[in-house]
Amino acid sequence: MECINKHKIKIMKNITLTILLSSIVIIGVYSQSSLELTFTAKYNGQHMPIDSILIENITRGGDTALYPPDTVLILANTTNIHQDEFYSDNSFTISQNYPNPFSGKTSVDLYLPEKLLIQMNIYDVTGRECESFTKLLMAGKHKFTVYPGSDRIYLLTVSCEKQRSTIKLLNTGGAFSTSSRCNIIHTTHENLSEGTHPVKSINNFVFFPGDQLRYIGFSKTTLGFMASNLIEDIPVSSVLYEFNVTEGIPCPGTPYIYFESQYYNTVLIGDQCWLKEYLNVGSILVGTMNMTDNGVLEKYCYDDDTLACNYWGAYYQWDEIMRYTLINGTQGICPYGWHIPTDEELKELEGYVDSEFPIGDPEWEEFGLRGYDVGLNLKSKSGWNLIYNGLDKYGFTAYPSGYRGYYGNFKDWSLGAGYWSSTGDIAGAFARILQEDSSKQKRNGYDKHLGFSVKCLKD
Repeated sequence: MECINKHKIKIMKNITLTILLSSIVIIGVYSQSSLELTFTAKYNGQHMPIDSILIENITRGGDTALYPPDTVLILANTTNIHQDEFYSDNSFTISQNYPNPFSGKTSVDLYLPEKLLIQMNIYDVTGRECESFTKLLMAGKHKFTVYPGSDRIYLLTVSCEKQRSTIKLLNTGGAFSTSSRCNIIHTTHENLSEGTHPVKSINNFVFFPGDQLRYIGFSKTTLGFMASNLIEDIPVSSVLYEFNVTEGIPCPGTPYIYFESQYYNTVLIGDQCWLKEYLNVGSILVGTMNMTDNGVLEKYCYDDDTLACNYWGAYYQWDEIMRYTLINGTQGICPYGWHIPTDEELKELEGYVDSEFPIGDPEWEEFGLRGYDVGLNLKSKSGWNLIYNGLDKYGFTAYPSGYRGYYGNFKDWSLGAGYWSSTGDIAGAFARILQEDSSKQKRNGYDKHLGFSVKCLKD
């Protein structure tokens, strides 16, 4: 498994999402220069549009999102605006301006839960106040139109007695503006129905020098599948980022985990959050020996080769992954907050990814090969023998890792894959098998002494 450091995380394959950081304006009293983050995407060497970009501040919290045609992140150097201005107890919500970037004018929505005295200020990049608006406003949604001056970058700050929030404005008209004066016009007000709460397009996103940021780019492949990737960095200057990206999107708030000295990527499929990679934990045990309840977590590697486990994960006997319990849905050897999927949860996965038989269809209660294209959509796009690679449509990335046979022999590397459920009894347990020459997936009860892979599911 590829190592991930705090400056650069290369996670997925086949698409290249190129992020060119050409201008950010850094918020904070210690910043002396300006930069811009410009995002572009490539797929198999060809440029392609980006659907959205999520930017998270790992150091201090908060996030923001960019949507085309706005693919530039602006952070501003402000001499007169200090960090203590960015506090909040959620007395109001201000949207990111739209459009952004803009030329000529832009709009901002302000949501008030109660009647408040609001002050709105516009600052240029030197921290100079360009315009101020103060008014007692009623509860509800207020729309403002903002006219820029001749500068390219502005900050708009909204404050009341309890809260202050700031957003960044990018004026592409800039030097071509016919006016050097800023202006704020309160255009409309509408009452919000009881219980309505606005969704923020920016969640108190602030950046100060030394903060670690995470960027997640979302795009669509030429086949229309959702794809994504991320990197993490502490930006200090203009940088060119290249992401190896593939189908699938990471789980919100948990794009990856670090468990037993290894990184595992996550993928969201329907309402389920899965670890993308097969589990690889424990001390290697030769294939001819059975695992026992000896207090030591053990694993099998194909041909007793540790490198094989590092490449495509390990195999385990069922009792070992369950930690010698029969509890359906137990954590077992998975990380805290994760568990070994039940047979029912695997049926839900199958129904979600299959194009013919939906969740709850009687097809998934059958034994043997089932579904229409469930296997094709779960298989990885590489590694399978000859012409049998999958589409990996949702990022599950089921590699043909093979398995450990009943007598300790290893089978079907590049030809098949098997992974356990936590549903079983003394006699045997349910598992799923993917075969090279089938677009379906097999469900049967198997002898617990076989060695299959493990995919963990978030609680």
